[in-house]
Amino acid sequence: MGHAWFGLPVAKKFGDFGQKNAPSFRPMMKYFLRLDGDGGFNHPEKNSENQQRSSYQVCLSYMFGLEWRIARELQDLGDKEKMLEALRKVASTSGEFHREVQHR
Repeated sequence: MGHAWFGLPVAKKFGDFGQKNAPSFRPMMKYFLRLDGDGGFNHPEKNSENQQRSSYQVCLSYMFGLEWRIARELQDLGDKEKMLEALRKVASTSGEFHREVQHR
């Protein structure tokens, strides 16, 4: 159905569409099947109240024919930043590693 409705590739396991945060049928279809109880009409860019920014940026970019890979790459960068922050927290609580990180 994703291929028929949105032109998504049939085999998504390879290439850009096989990567994390790529556009997919389900979140894009929700724009056409919004539910008021899920907050689907509260924000024009979201298909539900709890939809993540990365999801709606990629979906809308793809549906409008824009370069959706940029939105995906920004999300990947944000994920890496979150992971680094978590590592810094762990590093700040462990002794020798904490001292090594502080000196750099």
